[in-house]
Order: sequence, then C-alpha cells, then structure tokens
Amino acid sequence: MYILNKYFCKITVISFKIFSESVYSYKGEKQRKIILTVEQIRDQHFLMVLWGAGAAWCPQLQRKKDHIWEFKYLLAQRSSISGDIELHTTPWSSCECLFDDDKRAVEFKEKFQKSEKSLMKMTNLSTHLEEKCSGEINKIYKQCLSCLPFNKVRKFYRPALMTAEDKGCEICIQVVSELMEKIFLNIPADWLNRFIVPPSDTTYGMIVADLCHSLLTDTEASYLLDVRSHFVLDENSYPLQQDFFLLDFHPDL
Repeated sequence: MYILNKYFCKITVISFKIFSESVYSYKGEKQRKIILTVEQIRDQHFLMVLWGAGAAWCPQLQRKKDHIWEFKYLLAQRSSISGDIELHTTPWSSCECLFDDDKRAVEFKEKFQKSEKSLMKMTNLSTHLEEKCSGEINKIYKQCLSCLPFNKVRKFYRPALMTAEDKGCEICIQVVSELMEKIFLNIPADWLNRFIVPPSDTTYGMIVADLCHSLLTDTEASYLLDVRSHFVLDENSYPLQQDFFLLDFHPDL
C-alpha cells in the first residue's frame, strides 16, 4: 500500500453506494463509506472510496462531476476481491476542484486527450529492477503506521550526502533524516517556518540556514563522527565499492 502525494483525475461517475463499515474504523468509530468512479486515463476507470470525513465531499463532487479534481494523500491498495487498484481517502486527505484555466488542469487535459498509457505508475522495487527502467519513482510514499493516528502529515529532512575530510583523506558519508535533525540542533523540519519568539522575525529555518553555512565555511572546526563502512572487494582486495553511513554526530570534541 502506498500514500499518493497528489492525484489528478476527472470525476466521471458517482455511485451512490453508502455503507457504515465496522471493519474499517478510526479511533474506535465506524466509518461512513462512499464509492465513486474516477478516470485519470481515457476509458480507464478506478474506484475511489471516500471514508469518514471524506464522505462529506460527495455533494460537491456530484455538482462538479465533469471537472478536474486534485486529491492529496490517498491510500492506494489492491482490492482483496478484484485485485484492481483502489484509491482510499485517509485522515489527511484533501480535494480541490480546479478551474479550467488552472495550469494543473490544462496540463492534465493535454495528457488526458493524448490517452497516454499511464500518468500514474505504481510499482514495487523488484518489478522496477526487472524492467531496468531509468527514471524516478517520486511522490509515492509508504504509509508510516507509527505516525497514526495524527491528523496531519509530518515533514522530515531529506537524507543527505556529507563530505568529510581528515588529513587530506576525503570520503562521502550518507546521512539519514533522523541524524540531519540532530545536526540541526534537534529542530524538527515542521518548525522551520515558525518564529523563535513571536514578536521576532527570526525563524527556526534561519537558524538552520546559519548552521549549514557555518558547517560548510568553518574550515578550522573539527567534529567527531561515528561511521559504519561497507566495502566490496575483488579477488585482489581492490575496492569495487565503498559506502559510509553516519551513525552519530558529535559537534563538540
């Protein structure tokens, strides 16, 4: 199952199938369920299930069922009955009806009229490797069960590649999101637009930017790094591949 960051589609058919499902609950409450049909590729339909609060969108979807809609944060999963991909709303989902002259709607119409094979391609890693495709799988995120039942999507720092140098020897070290936050004084990514003190114009994002600048420009500073290394050697012990992963960062020696 995946969380789709954005999903553009044309509402083609509204099916008034309304249920109260005990098998799908949120915070112990039964969820109202409405099933509708959407079309993202010409003549190719998907079922979309509106759960709970998402069911309240039904009247406006009815009134503007021939318009282009943008949905965010949908859960895409295969039906256990038909095996087809179904789209489900989540507690974070939102929808927006786009005006005809909206850039997003114009781009969607152009692709829709060309009847391209796929505007949204979901694949797992093994399939992607078998197909040997070049390109990007962006905007598809696996559901983070540990984040539930929060009612908003958390933001995280992107993993980074750090270049470290010691006595003329230089290596590149992979840094995961959690350690990026530690390096940035444990300032969460969600706080970057917040003001440190409400009357002040200084945001946490400015503090992080200043810290990045100091880390990159202060050539006299030294830091203690815990690093895990992984080497792949040939039969002559020549390194074919060498990877380094940051385990911990100590700003003060």
